[in-house]
Formats: sequence, structure tokens, C-alpha cells
Amino acid sequence: MLYFCLKMKSAPLLGCVLAIFIAWNVSLAHDVDGPPTTDWETWKQRYRKKYGSMSEEIEKRAVWERNSAIIRKHNSEMNKTFDLAMNEFGDQEQMTRKHLPYAYPARSSSSDVSQKNLMGSPHVVLPSSVDWRKKGDVTPVRNQGQLGSAAAIAAADAVASFHAIHKGNIAMLSAQEVQDCCRIHLADFVFDCIRKLGGLCKDGDYKPGNGTCQSGSCTPYAKVPNGGKKVSSGSEDTLAQAVVTEPVMVSIDASQASFQFYSSGVYASSQCSSTQLDHSMLLVGYGRLGDQEYWICKNSWGTSWGMAGYILIARNEGNMCGIATDALYPI
Repeated sequence: MLYFCLKMKSAPLLGCVLAIFIAWNVSLAHDVDGPPTTDWETWKQRYRKKYGSMSEEIEKRAVWERNSAIIRKHNSEMNKTFDLAMNEFGDQEQMTRKHLPYAYPARSSSSDVSQKNLMGSPHVVLPSSVDWRKKGDVTPVRNQGQLGSAAAIAAADAVASFHAIHKGNIAMLSAQEVQDCCRIHLADFVFDCIRKLGGLCKDGDYKPGNGTCQSGSCTPYAKVPNGGKKVSSGSEDTLAQAVVTEPVMVSIDASQASFQFYSSGVYASSQCSSTQLDHSMLLVGYGRLGDQEYWICKNSWGTSWGMAGYILIARNEGNMCGIATDALYPI
């Protein structure tokens, strides 16, 4: 094709370049070692992906190809407990440590944090399963988008569940208010901050002010009279006791590509850390699938991710990905 373009001097240069690009795509489509080119085009259309230049698209496609290979390799493995699938994050590198500040800056679990209000009793008999969604006390899955703070969303959703359990009314609360007014408290004392605000407003009632706290712009809908409690760090037993009472805000290491493309099943990774935490979610229950125990977590990456926005994380397997390392809930 390049030889033809050079010989045919009258052929428009742009047309030749386009023809070469199409021919390259066709050749890739017949590459038995990779996915058909039509998969890339279909994926772009599904998630409305557009790029500013051909060079950007080539770069993004290379990332997409690598992620596709990771997904295929994982799904071909024997004895896996969960599956992966391509999603809207296919053209992104590992997200939580390289893309958006999904929670707070990655850090080790702080052993120097005040241990007031620890939760737990070794003699509590727990139910075999818990799922607050079935009781109507969990708000819909969000897509954090430009907000960029999973911790703010998890905190707001935890307060919404707390209010629903005690007052009987469920409503989406303002994660932007949490982000603007309690940013420095997100990791450890966010519910104490919300108590001092007088509670949270409904989502949409709060009027953001360029990153400054504008809690006076609306009337609080849900309150947390006593701030928050921390779960004993690393204890999955006390975490279970807490989620029997209400949904719990948890933080995990979500830096693995297997988390980014999680689709279904019980997630477990030997590579994730129990101390380097970079993402927050809302723990809404636990259960069992055959011999495998799991935690039920609501993510904030939209309903196209995971199991309609949820993930099952292995329970009682050495504090998988740090799920019990830094957990707290409103009281």
C-alpha cells in the first residue's frame, strides 16, 4: 500500500494514509493471538470514546490491548474464583494509583490513629448472612466521575443507610458536601466531621462553592448524633459484627488490574496489600458461595462495573486487600 501511494503521485496523501491505517486494522483483525479489531471499535462505540488525535488513539488502543490480554489470561486460568471482563476503563492504566484520587492518597494503615470507640466482642453469635440491600437501606450505585473521591461517596452512603435504618427514609446524600467540608477527615474521622456540620443535605440541595465548604447553603437531612466508630484494625470478626448493625465504610488496596476489570465471583488476589489502602467502598453485608465466604461491597464506578456496581471480596482469608484494616461507621 505504501509503495502504491509513492508511485501514484496524484493520489491524495490523506487518502493514502487513511488506506494504510485501514489496512493495518484489517491485518490486526486476522491476528489469531489477539481480539478482532471490531472489538476495539465496538468498545469505543459502547462507551462513547473519542480521542483528540490518531496518536492518542494508538496510545490508548495499546493500553486496551494489554488490558484485553490480562483479561483473557485470567479467564483462561483453572481454579479461579472470579472472572474479569472488559469495561469502560479498558483504555486506562491501573486506575487507583495512576488515574484519579479515588479515595485519599495511598498510605499505610495508621497504627498511630486514635483507637477510641473500638467495636467488637469475641462472644457475639453472628447470622449466617447479611445483606442490607434486601431491606431497602442502601442507596443506588453511583459513578463518581469528576468528584474523584470514593471516600466521600462511601461516607455519604453510610450516613444515608444509618438514617434509613433509624428513621425509615432512604435518600441520596451529598458526597460533594463531604468532599468540600470534611476532606482532611476522610481517612479516619469523617463521621465526627459530619456530626459537627449538623448532618448532610440531600444530593442536589447542597450548593458547591469552588471547593469551599458551603454546608450553610442547605438544610441537613440526615444526622449522625455521636460521630463514628472504628472497627478493630485487621479483625474480620469485629467487621462482621459492625455490618450486622449497619453498612460500614471500608478502605482497600484496589490497585490491581484484576480489580479494575472484575466482573463476577469472589475476588481474591495474593498481590494486593492489607496495609497500602487507596480506595473506599461501602460494605453492605456478607455471605457464602459454596465453601467460599465473601463480603458484599458497593463500589462507586457505576453499574457497568462488576456485578451491577458491586463486588464480592473473599472473607476470612487473611484480611483480603485490607478490607478490615481501616473500617468505620456512623453512630
